[in-house]
Formats: sequence, structure tokens, C-alpha cells
Amino acid sequence: MLNQIQTLVIEIDMLSLGDADALLITSHTSAGIARVLIDGGKGSDAATVKEFLQSKGATDLYAIVCTHGHDDHASGLIKLVQEDHHFYNCMDA
Repeated sequence: MLNQIQTLVIEIDMLSLGDADALLITSHTSAGIARVLIDGGKGSDAATVKEFLQSKGATDLYAIVCTHGHDDHASGLIKLVQEDHHFYNCMDA
């Protein structure tokens, strides 16, 4: 028999970064909280994205998703992971 996990709430927080946005999807389920970061702006936006995540209490991410490889979507994610890899516990499930 499969374990059933009930989703109670899904939150979507958006951070405008000029040419791009960063999205934080938070799922509150009966099994706990899972967060996914989608896009991260330019490399120069990495500190802003980190502050945004911290303000939302997002110190653990289930996944990081880059929608496509353009600089204004990918570079901020790359810089976050390179500089603060200890900050994220991605794909721990």
C-alpha cells in the first residue's frame, strides 16, 4: 500500500529581479515542508535572492530549477550554489 501524503497548503512567493523573477514554491504537507526555488536572476542578483530566501525561512530547498540557460535566469542560481552550497540541502529526500 502506498503512503498517502496530504497537501495542506501551497505558497508561491515571487521576487522581481528586473528582467527575470525568482519563484519560491513552498508546499506544506502532512509529511512536512518542501521548498523549490525556480530561477535566480543574474549573478549580481544572488545576494538579493539569498536575502529573499532567508526572509521566507527557506534554508533547506528540496530542489532548484532553472527554466532555461539565459544569464538572467541561471547565473544567480549558479552563484548561489557556488558561494553558499552549505546553505542548501537539495534533494535530501
